[in-house]
Amino acid sequence: MATLVTKKKGSDRWLSEVKGILALAGAGFGLVALATFDPALPPAVQTSPVGPVGAWLGWAAFQSFGYAGFLFPLLLGAWGASAFVRPVVARGWLPLAGLGVLLVAATGLLTQAAGPAAAPRGLAAVPVGGGLVGRLVTTALRAGIGDVGSVILLGAAVPIGVLLVTRVSYAAVVRVAGARLARLRRVRQPARAAAPRAPLAASAAALAPAGAAALEIVAPPVVVEPSRPRGRLAEQGLAWQETFDFGTGGAEAFQLPPVGLLKAPPPAELKRTREELQDNAEAIRRRLQEFEVEGRIVQVSPGPIITAYEFEPAAGIKVSQVVNLADDLALALKSASVRIVGPIPGRGTVAIEVPNAEAGTVYLREIFVSAEFAESRGRLPLALGKDVNGTPVVGDLTAMPHLLVAGATGSGKSVGLNSMICSILYKATPADVRFLLIDPKRLELSVYEGIPHLLAPVVTDAKEAAARLRWIVGKMDERYKALQGKQVRNIEGYNKAVGAEERLPFWVVVVDELADLMMVSAGEVQTSLVRLAQIARAVGIHLIIATQRPSVDVVTGLIKANFPTRIAFQVASKVDSRTVLDGNGAEQLLGRGDMIFVPPGANKQMRVHGAWVADEEVRAVCDFLRTQGTAVYEEVQLPSEEEVAEGAAAERDDLYWDAVQLVIGQRQGSISFLQRRMRLGYPKAARFIDMMEQDRVIGPGDGAKPREVLVGPEYLARRGK
Repeated sequence: MATLVTKKKGSDRWLSEVKGILALAGAGFGLVALATFDPALPPAVQTSPVGPVGAWLGWAAFQSFGYAGFLFPLLLGAWGASAFVRPVVARGWLPLAGLGVLLVAATGLLTQAAGPAAAPRGLAAVPVGGGLVGRLVTTALRAGIGDVGSVILLGAAVPIGVLLVTRVSYAAVVRVAGARLARLRRVRQPARAAAPRAPLAASAAALAPAGAAALEIVAPPVVVEPSRPRGRLAEQGLAWQETFDFGTGGAEAFQLPPVGLLKAPPPAELKRTREELQDNAEAIRRRLQEFEVEGRIVQVSPGPIITAYEFEPAAGIKVSQVVNLADDLALALKSASVRIVGPIPGRGTVAIEVPNAEAGTVYLREIFVSAEFAESRGRLPLALGKDVNGTPVVGDLTAMPHLLVAGATGSGKSVGLNSMICSILYKATPADVRFLLIDPKRLELSVYEGIPHLLAPVVTDAKEAAARLRWIVGKMDERYKALQGKQVRNIEGYNKAVGAEERLPFWVVVVDELADLMMVSAGEVQTSLVRLAQIARAVGIHLIIATQRPSVDVVTGLIKANFPTRIAFQVASKVDSRTVLDGNGAEQLLGRGDMIFVPPGANKQMRVHGAWVADEEVRAVCDFLRTQGTAVYEEVQLPSEEEVAEGAAAERDDLYWDAVQLVIGQRQGSISFLQRRMRLGYPKAARFIDMMEQDRVIGPGDGAKPREVLVGPEYLARRGK
């Protein structure tokens, strides 16, 4: 199997570890030499634990750099330790430049700190503070910008030197620290989060203003401002955007895309007050009471797009009585639509979801800088968006393990696919994940052409897509044989059992429009997808299948049964919603990324507003990735058009062409029709119908309706029949 990078051989790894051990030993020797040296005594009369060599080494360091000489053994030790743990010191020429900046700044500051006594009185004077280098630096700076200017300039040089040596973003460190502190605060306040909520009174007169003591909608997080990014977003990247070995012998490096390539969300204020939310809650209660549906609103959860009102029905009230009043509630609230979900497990309530008057936009960058995404341990994280409370929702494709996405045109399905792909690109190198992108529409996924994560060029031909899926199935069988040879159960165990050069990357197959593939070769595509969905998880192959026409002839029962995790954007009808979700609700969504997410292993629906990523942002990410390396495609032999034509011609005998002539002449085609008129058995008649559909003689089946005949007598004349 061709690989994207050339891994280090075993001898290279051993040599790297030998260098690390020698560096650690040298760092220890230098640290002891400097720690035991007395600058007040000449080296010839000192007794050093590391001998005369150590004494003279300490003298040279103190004479040249003063106490800043301790930087040499410390950085040497950090470089040596990077051979065994995660690198602390970056590689290349920048760390050397950073070391020079650190030395100049440290020696100058130490000399400044020594006070007026450190003023140079000729090079023969005894060095203090920062040594000879510190004297020279201080003399030059004092002459030009004075004492205060020197301290300011040298103080700014220290963090610059540290940044060049380690390449760790200060903003990322502050953000991660803030996220951990916020998590600690949430953990220490369980009682506040679980505080009982005061019920709403039965009359509008009981409604109190936001500052009153007795509120009907109380306790966090009932009425809270949706979560927003904490602090200023860094343009350089996040804490998990490390530099990875990615090249011959580790000479080159692969860097994950910086978050600065994505647009920052504009500042926005919560425009809904507690009084407005309480008024809506009372309007809902009154409207339900008019239809003799008694109960109370126990919680309100405002989100970026909708606000969820949890209604607790009184004893004897059926859930169906509440659900059937969705249109009446929409009329009372002057809203376009109201969606009612219930019952909510563990709460005994029904959620009434009302669209906000002003819908917000969830930016993909908001999800990327959130603690939920940065601290996600999933190998294939998917940044989906925010839930009704404004909390980021991050899924893991390895746990799903396959995803079915459906939505009408303009519902946000393509933007959602781009967000999912970018989520993986921001967390994984080409050595970890490879993509096979199938885009029969030729427009949505072509922007990813040439990035180093691709297994093959973006597939735009439907027939080639079917062949590629067959090839993926063959590779799946090869991986299973490899796992069987190592006696392991999954790809994680296999990668632990083999060397770095033999590790298998995860493969993600993305199909942007399943309907086009099913029209060309439904049987072949369905067989490949079902086989992959059933057993490909263990070998690290995962599917994301999207369609804008979720009818039963596209999303067949076999396909749906093997895709338990599903996302439904806005669809055209209740029938389409039931096809995808096995229930109603998707037809009431608002569009623009509004979706229903069915998490893996959960028999409940989660309303999520999808993250927005613009086309120019996706192009910027892809351009950045192309600068990191070129794509090295997997070698695959697909059948040529001549071979396909020869195989098809061999199957289409004279009896088949008689059947085609009969179908064109009678303008109808079905299996039973061929059985009656040509006295064929069911298998042969069904195969003839499938072949006619592949040749575009007849259209696809549409339930009980007759198939449409797409050609006329001239079709046979062109083929000499």
